[in-house]
Amino acid sequence: MNDTSLSRIRNIVLNPVYCVSAYFVFFLINQMQIVNLYLGPTQSFLVLWAGINIVYFLVKDRSFFRVPAFVLLLPLLVAAGITFLVNRDVAPVTQIKSAVLFSIALLLVYPLGARIARSENRHRELAIAVLPALIVTFIQAVLSFGTLIVLYSFRGRYAGKVMMLGLQQFIYGGGSHATILFGFNVDSNHAALFSLVSLILTVWAYYYRRQIFGASWVEKHAKLIQRLFWLNAVLQSCFFILAFSRGAMLTLMVTTVIFTPLYVMLWEKTKGVGKNSFKKRLRHSVVVLLICFVAITGIQTLVRDVTNEYVDIVQRITWIPKHKTEDVPDEELSFSKGDATRSARTIIWEETLLLWQEYPVFGVGPYNSQHYAKEANITSEANYLQRGAVPHNSYLDVLVYYGAVGFVLYIVFFLRYMTCLWKRFAKTGFDFEDLSLSSMVIVIMLGVFFLTDSFVGFDYLFGTLLIGLGYLVAKSSVEHGKLPMISYASPPKER
Repeated sequence: MNDTSLSRIRNIVLNPVYCVSAYFVFFLINQMQIVNLYLGPTQSFLVLWAGINIVYFLVKDRSFFRVPAFVLLLPLLVAAGITFLVNRDVAPVTQIKSAVLFSIALLLVYPLGARIARSENRHRELAIAVLPALIVTFIQAVLSFGTLIVLYSFRGRYAGKVMMLGLQQFIYGGGSHATILFGFNVDSNHAALFSLVSLILTVWAYYYRRQIFGASWVEKHAKLIQRLFWLNAVLQSCFFILAFSRGAMLTLMVTTVIFTPLYVMLWEKTKGVGKNSFKKRLRHSVVVLLICFVAITGIQTLVRDVTNEYVDIVQRITWIPKHKTEDVPDEELSFSKGDATRSARTIIWEETLLLWQEYPVFGVGPYNSQHYAKEANITSEANYLQRGAVPHNSYLDVLVYYGAVGFVLYIVFFLRYMTCLWKRFAKTGFDFEDLSLSSMVIVIMLGVFFLTDSFVGFDYLFGTLLIGLGYLVAKSSVEHGKLPMISYASPPKER
């Protein structure tokens, strides 16, 4: 192997963009029912790859960690270490694995966003990090809809059988969520949030397609790119609607309220009508909001009514048996998904807060809520924590797992990010990229209020969130000359 080949391999191995991109793809593919049986060693390889990059940059290139608010994240690792020492006798392997992924997220993924923002071609580098995962969600959507069509077309042949070929779970418990297929997660909130994040990144990539792929290539394949864009946009929108996630719907509505006035201001600025009065701009924003809300609620209501009969057919086709639990009566296993969300979520959150009050400072450690709920005799109407349920809220995850110390550090970091970005927008304005990536960040930060695990270790949503945060806060510093530009290319050899 010659020096050129070794240099290329070294540049790939020591390029965190490829490492994180591979990790995102792994997270999504690993949710597929059959494929994940063969992916166990893959994560060990990815952990090693991430560790090599972290050590390399700690020793050789400390400018990698020059990102605003990074110093606020480091105490989180200390807090996690103290939490582990306090609770090391309970599930130590699980806690160590969570700490390893947590370290990768904080030491590699967040600084990577800043690194990309400082690169010579930031749009292309960001696309390398996130687009492969976006392609996976597109393939998952195609496979999922294809499976639904096939099952509907040949329902008589498959009646009474459990269909698990490539599916994580075809029907959500006893409810009516027939679209959670091929890696969109068994939880409808995850499925809807993945679709929403993918949709935002699709719009971002299409807007900056010339910077990503090159103007000449884009012009040559303009029709193909446009068709793929609309196909993915339609598929992800359908998945978001068909997931029937009230948490994701609420997240979309709140995000729409926050960003619609900003998008209207940007549109007026680009169209040369930025001198419009505040009242006129407000009227434009209200009109756009009303159109969005009517479209969102109307389409979802229509689709829900149309698919009721279809979902009943799919339930009869797939017939997924109930999972029996010794301590739970049969009637408690037969609730519908909607009823469960209304009652169980509130009870779980109440139980989580009761458990946190027993261990307020350093928490109980990741995924130890069941053990400590039994030990502290946390009882309620349903005893969900004692039966192994997770908090179903990423903020409560941090609170009960890492205690008040970890929770305060997280909140301070997020507030610091919001402050930096708001000051920048107020002084210098914003562009389409600022708004699209910021809306993605807000979608994740709001959406994980109904999801568990996202802030405890490292997953697709948390990783995308950290890259977006690092990218946006460093982008403002780069534009003001506070951080130097960098290049991923190898320096030319001296002659």
